[in-house]
Amino acid sequence: MALWRGSACAGFLALAVGCLFLLEPELPGSALRSLWSSLRLGPAPVPPGPVSPEGRLAAAWDALIVQPARRWRRVAVGVNACVDVVLSGVKLLQALGLSPGNGRDHAILHSKNDLEEAFVHFMGKGAAAERFFSDKESFHDIVHAASEFPDAQVCLLHQRCIDIVGKEAPFSSTWPQDGGDRWKSSSTVFSFLHYVGGNAALIGQKFAANSDLKVLLCGPVGPKLHELLDDNVFVPPESLQEVDEFHLILEYQAGEEWGPYKAPHANRFIFSHDLSNGAMSMLEVFVSSLEEFQPDLVVLSGLHMMEGQSKELQRKRLLELVTSISDIPAGIPVHLELASMTDRELMSSIVHQILGADTRPALGSY
Repeated sequence: MALWRGSACAGFLALAVGCLFLLEPELPGSALRSLWSSLRLGPAPVPPGPVSPEGRLAAAWDALIVQPARRWRRVAVGVNACVDVVLSGVKLLQALGLSPGNGRDHAILHSKNDLEEAFVHFMGKGAAAERFFSDKESFHDIVHAASEFPDAQVCLLHQRCIDIVGKEAPFSSTWPQDGGDRWKSSSTVFSFLHYVGGNAALIGQKFAANSDLKVLLCGPVGPKLHELLDDNVFVPPESLQEVDEFHLILEYQAGEEWGPYKAPHANRFIFSHDLSNGAMSMLEVFVSSLEEFQPDLVVLSGLHMMEGQSKELQRKRLLELVTSISDIPAGIPVHLELASMTDRELMSSIVHQILGADTRPALGSY
């Protein structure tokens, strides 16, 4: 309980200090230094030159983040993993025969028109977003509609993914060198990149860059994702599946225009029909693997993927997650990685049932 209270206090303190920097940018430096000294946070940060409110907020967080007292050697990460397919959003929607209309957000996408409206809504703002495409048949209709576009070829991979390439585009396995694959040719109209996707897989991949760490990843790992993962990432056999889960990442560049819309910033819109991650299907595999792996740190992510699921399933999985966390030995810290969410009820349930539960003495989140 003491550890949990300490984590909660640190989080609230960081938020309070961040708000202070944000709301009172002209607060005298002497007052800030006095506050810093009273909190025993070491020398107050003195950023060179004028600093934006965002910079002050970042400085407040940086001052409160310290190196862990002990070094981790074994890290277990779960439970969302996928393959990210990165391509031009405007070109894909043009290939689908869509024109830019009135932008409108949709919490869940049910049709290609919903996709177009949500995409231009966020493109006009230069904002990132991720949405679940609810209907499998409609999702595949998008695939088939794109395949009829004369300047593009569409391939179905395991009935899950749409790959947009130029005609007769050969595969290049030597470029790029950053964990992705690319199809391209001199006549390419579209190009796409395969990347490791899913917060758990991305975090595991980052940890694997440290050769001193042993990394366990549990999530729905198909053949393409397994190929892209670092050799230092161990995936238990129970996490391997015959097909990959693909997420389509529709990118747009700063200043890119489509109809009346012009992107003020470069960003991306993500959508998928991902049932495995949406149901957190590898949660039980993850928890059962911990006893044998004996991690020093547990990183848990993927709760945001449940937004496309029924309220009944959300409640059921959250209760099972609380039970699973309580079974992890108290001496092992647990980091809960959150992501962009639109379902306030689900977010509230996560805060009250997991972050507010008295079942886990050392639980941190972002």
